[in-house]
Amino acid sequence: MKSKLRNLLLRFLPDTAQILGVGLGGYIGVATGEAMGAALGGVSGEVIGRVSKDLIERILSEKEKGRIEFIGYYSEIKIRKLLDSGSSVREDGFFENIDEISFADEIFEGVLIKAKNAYEEKKLPFIGNLFVNSVFSSISTDDIHQILNLSDQLSYNQLVLINIIQSKIAGFMKIAEMSEVKITDDKIGLYYNLIELQTKGVILDIHNEGDLAITGDRTVDFKGCALTRLGERIYKVLSLNEIPLEDIERTMRIIT
Repeated sequence: MKSKLRNLLLRFLPDTAQILGVGLGGYIGVATGEAMGAALGGVSGEVIGRVSKDLIERILSEKEKGRIEFIGYYSEIKIRKLLDSGSSVREDGFFENIDEISFADEIFEGVLIKAKNAYEEKKLPFIGNLFVNSVFSSISTDDIHQILNLSDQLSYNQLVLINIIQSKIAGFMKIAEMSEVKITDDKIGLYYNLIELQTKGVILDIHNEGDLAITGDRTVDFKGCALTRLGERIYKVLSLNEIPLEDIERTMRIIT
């Protein structure tokens, strides 16, 4: 069973790019060598024919093609690394066809669509992580769909804030010793990002009955700020621990 799933998975991503006219073999060849590129480019499969049939009937801009190309390449490399390191793909029916389509088909199509429309291209790796992690994690398909739908509603800066709150690196940046953070003009964007995260049920204040502790003069208490269960799932499924340090430091400078 594991061998069958592995073979299916290794067919999965290359065919997506072929059907979309992106040419996965070409850009993998550039990145990793002609031999590997040629091998992947020649792979034939049926799964992605169902996933991408609708997409190929649309006219994609060069940027949209580039985003889809990136997701194909990024996901392929990450999945291969995890398989080669001994990680096991899920065996709960995720890849099995129901009415000629599998949950894997649905999720991957959703990821492609979100990636195509992602004008904040820094979000692309994390959108790709959603599919990669869904392949190896037992997270329910309902949770995956919920996070996928939220992925284009959350800005990249909000993803950075989720990382900061979950990993509690604010303590390292000395914010743990502060009881308040003043929100001045240069911090107004961060303030509204926090409000939106709270409204969407991603963060809460454990010391203020769940509501983010914000006073009338727009003072935010970060000490009790935490992720909800939804926020924790977003952090895990999108692998937000991989947010670049420079982006975290940039946000921390605004906070402090």
